[in-house]
Amino acid sequence: QIYNQVPVQCRVEGTRRWVAAGSEPTARREMETLLAEVAETSGTRIRLADWNMPGDAFAVDQNGPLVGAFQSAYEQVTGAPLRLGGKPFIDDGNVFMAAGIEALTHGPCATGAHTTDEQVPVAELVRVAKVYALTAQAFC
Repeated sequence: QIYNQVPVQCRVEGTRRWVAAGSEPTARREMETLLAEVAETSGTRIRLADWNMPGDAFAVDQNGPLVGAFQSAYEQVTGAPLRLGGKPFIDDGNVFMAAGIEALTHGPCATGAHTTDEQVPVAELVRVAKVYALTAQAFC
């Protein structure tokens, strides 16, 4: 091919995330439906070449003892409760939950996460360390 030709192929890569455990089949169907609609509208052929699921979503009992210990620790450190809710990213919490071990996800407020300019203030690392230490003390 040369610079003024129309390409015959295009590869698009992306990430599809969900926050409800067991939603992977639904997410895949939604993606396949969307691709079929785009193909129909654009008169192109589109296929879902790769579908990689590195881990499923998980949910924690918001009234359970681990969340209670965590909230207490968070309030001791920050003076305010932490808003609870889903986090649309992957970590190892799903592996622990699948093994029957309750897990939480909490980390520092970082700027530019997963970029070439990722930064985390030291004060945030200290805050998170205090919260986890107090959580462990209260929970264990």
